[in-house]
Amino acid sequence: MKNALNKMPWILPASLLGGAGILISTFTNSFIGFKIYPILISFAMLSVFLYSYFKPPTLIETFARLKEPDLNDKGVKYTANVTLVWCVFFVINAVISSYTAFFTSLETWMIYNGFISYIIMACIMGIEFLVRLQVKKQHKKEAV
Repeated sequence: MKNALNKMPWILPASLLGGAGILISTFTNSFIGFKIYPILISFAMLSVFLYSYFKPPTLIETFARLKEPDLNDKGVKYTANVTLVWCVFFVINAVISSYTAFFTSLETWMIYNGFISYIIMACIMGIEFLVRLQVKKQHKKEAV
C-alpha cells in the first residue's frame, strides 16, 4: 500500500474528496444535493489534478508510464501540460455546472451535466490523443 501511495500520491486526496462530495450531496437538501454533485466532482477532480501537478508525478504521467515506463523529460513535460488542460476544463465545467444548477431548469441542467459535459470530455480526450500522436511523430524525427 505504501508503495502505491509513493507512485500515486494523489490517490488519497482523490478518495477523500470523492467521499466528501458524496457526503455533502447526500446530507444537503436532496434536490440541491443532487444538482451540486457534478460541481463537487469537478472541484474534486480539479484538486486531484492540481495536487498531482504540484506534487509529481502527475496523474497523466502515472497513466502514461503504464504504457511507457521510460518516459523521457519531454514526455513528462507534455503530461504536465495535459494535466493543466484538464485543470482548465474542470474549472470551466464547475462554473457551467454551477450556473445550470442554480439558474436554469432541471432539463437544462440534465442536458449539460448528463450529456454535453461528457461530449466535451470525449472531445478533449480525442484531441489530446491526436496531438500526442503528432508529438510522438515529431520526437521520432528529432531522434533520427
